[in-house]
Amino acid sequence: MERRRRQASEEDGGPTANDLFHLDSDTDSDSSDIPMQVDRPDRAAPMTYYTHELSARGRLRLFFIRNSTTRVACTFFDLTLKIVICAVYVLRVILDDLDSYECGGSPCYSEKGENGTDTNRPDGVNWYPVLWVKRSLALWLVEVILAAVSLSKAGLMVYISTKGHRVQHLLSSTFILEIICTVPILVTLAYPPLLKDLFAPVFINCKLAQRSLQKIYNDLHLTRQKFQTITRTLLQQMIILMTNIICLAFVT
Repeated sequence: MERRRRQASEEDGGPTANDLFHLDSDTDSDSSDIPMQVDRPDRAAPMTYYTHELSARGRLRLFFIRNSTTRVACTFFDLTLKIVICAVYVLRVILDDLDSYECGGSPCYSEKGENGTDTNRPDGVNWYPVLWVKRSLALWLVEVILAAVSLSKAGLMVYISTKGHRVQHLLSSTFILEIICTVPILVTLAYPPLLKDLFAPVFINCKLAQRSLQKIYNDLHLTRQKFQTITRTLLQQMIILMTNIICLAFVT
């Protein structure tokens, strides 16, 4: 009977039992991930196909995207991760001592000689403090681990997205900001003794945290599936506005 149902489904042009959600074929439409039920010919009870019949990508997509609970939890994880990265950046700035490496990696000095005052301070713009910072080994390891986790999470979301949306994900501003924030830190792994103190614009993660907060509000609204009052909507918009102001102040 199972073989007859499968043959009938193939003759009708419908999905087979092994690709019921169209996830194995990785179609461009998100509607292919929506679970379906196939009725028995005798109308006794519906037959449901479970995730063990899906590919690994289909299981991940159902877990991270189609499951509303895990989707909200994943967004909370992103928000927490970005806040921790920003906190580590603030700690690095507090512990940074510009006077110890301002002049080519060493302290600046000035000596008064016969011909006037001699100093090793460069003429014009001093680019060394712009490109290099003072970062301890423990702080560098923490930043590398956080950057690896953040980039892996972003790459996973691109991997499990549908085929027609992968290029859109790769070209999105969120993914580009993710690359800008994480790749410079991971590049320092090539030669840590020299590149450990390379400056990386990890402060841009505050913008990614603000977008994660917006996504949390959207996911919570979709999960509850109920009309939001004007007061709650205004409160959310005020919080988002405050986060934008905080991001601008943090970046500048």
